[in-house]
Amino acid sequence: MQGKADSFRLGAATLLAGALIGLVGGLFLHVLGLLDDGRVALIDAAVKHSFPGWLAAMIACLAGASVAAWLAQRYAPDAPQLAPSESTGASRSPPSNLSCFSTCCSAV
Repeated sequence: MQGKADSFRLGAATLLAGALIGLVGGLFLHVLGLLDDGRVALIDAAVKHSFPGWLAAMIACLAGASVAAWLAQRYAPDAPQLAPSESTGASRSPPSNLSCFSTCCSAV
């Protein structure tokens, strides 16, 4: 009898978790739609006032990135701050296993 009760509790918890995750996902999608509408309204308003729409969108993106950087600096000062080459895995020098590349290019 204990197994059925545990199974019922697990099923109920699974249904509740799925419903909450669906609700959060739906709210996230709704907020994305609102932000998209705001972006279009911002560009339309900029064009209406003889201001380049692309520049208004760029300024808004710059402001958003600045706020995000400030929030990260303020609330997570120990978070790693990676340069773009470190985060993408790109390096400035060729890998060491390309010996023919370094031989050919060292003469140049």
